[in-house]
Parts: sequence; C-alpha cells; structure tokens
Amino acid sequence: MTAITLSLPQDTVSKAQDIARDRNMDLSALVSELMQEMVRSHEAELRFRAYAERGRGREEEALALLGRD
Repeated sequence: MTAITLSLPQDTVSKAQDIARDRNMDLSALVSELMQEMVRSHEAELRFRAYAERGRGREEEALALLGRD
C-alpha cells in the first residue's frame, strides 16, 4: 500500500469522519473505498467511450440487428 497526504478543508474532513463513523469504518478506509469506486467508474467510462467509438458510423447496422430499421 502507498500512503498519501491530502489537503482538505476542515469542514470536509469533519463531514467525511461523520460518514465513516456512520459506516463503522475509519476515515482511511472510507477514502480508500471512494478512490477505488472512482477508479472503477473511470475505467467503465473509458470502456463505454471505446465501444461507442467502435460503433460510430454503424448506427444503421445496429438498428437493423435490433429489427428497428
């Protein structure tokens, strides 16, 4: 694991600590969970954009496959 240092407004830290406490986890675990979700979301977006690019210009073919031409 790698340690990082974050500079955040105290209000944000306080609210994040409240969220972590509500979820029965420490702040480090909450931040780790959030970062992992952000990475998964970003990777999904990149895959979606790649699929969209591969299908660009093939809309009629796709609609025909769906029987909606």
